[in-house]
Amino acid sequence: MAIVRSTYQGPVIIIGGAGSLYYKNGVQLCDDEGFAFKHWYAWPYVHMEYMATRMFDHGQTGFGYFIRLFKWAKSNRENPGWFSWLFRPWANLLLWKARQMLTNPDTVGLIFCSRLALSMWEGVKDIQWSFLSPPWQLRDKGLRTGKYKVLVDDSAGSADPAINNGIYNEDMAVAIVDEVENKKLSYKHWTCTGPVGLREW
Repeated sequence: MAIVRSTYQGPVIIIGGAGSLYYKNGVQLCDDEGFAFKHWYAWPYVHMEYMATRMFDHGQTGFGYFIRLFKWAKSNRENPGWFSWLFRPWANLLLWKARQMLTNPDTVGLIFCSRLALSMWEGVKDIQWSFLSPPWQLRDKGLRTGKYKVLVDDSAGSADPAINNGIYNEDMAVAIVDEVENKKLSYKHWTCTGPVGLREW
């Protein structure tokens, strides 16, 4: 609200989260059943490793180890073998605890706050704005390829492909600069996707 109350008169771009993107069935990601546990579980192993490394890089070691354990438990369940059966009870217990945590409204509250911010901006007409929700697999430490695809979100699910897709921060920055210069997405909720997996992840 500080922007709304300020004397600044130029256009603004607000960056939220993927939780406000719509599926084709008209349900927003953060309202999907089992959010966010189900969507964490669906992450590719490479994205889980990226998320763990990112947490360690930012000094959040506890969260980093939690993601590593989550990844191990998922692998234990999905890749059964004679040895993995010995640890299956521990894997199931860990995933059960993770489900409790990742479906707790207090845990994912920030994502719901981002959606609330979008709802607030959708009523603003006296300031030129656009609202960017990055895809679910946003990654840094990538490459700037200059390649990205913009998807405008609506309740019909026009941005559905972005929910399980990704982009590097470097390419998302290009998309943001292009919007600053071209102003093609004013008063719209949008996302962007691009190539990932070009380096370690």
